[in-house]
Amino acid sequence: MKTQDYQVVNRLQLFPHDKGWAIFDEKTFRFSYVFCDVSIAFDLAKDIACKNAATLLVRDMEGEIILRTVYS
Repeated sequence: MKTQDYQVVNRLQLFPHDKGWAIFDEKTFRFSYVFCDVSIAFDLAKDIACKNAATLLVRDMEGEIILRTVYS
């Protein structure tokens, strides 16, 4: 049996939510914020991703990734 090293995922996701648009942090596996306005949600998600050198995934209503940006 082989031991594997797992990296902590440094990725945020922005996707539709019942109350608007949600920013989901994969490191903590929690919603960070939920906004009614997608542009406000996107701006904040982008700022958080930049500060944490993370990848930002934006999903559409069907769950498909429509934007993937890596900030480093």
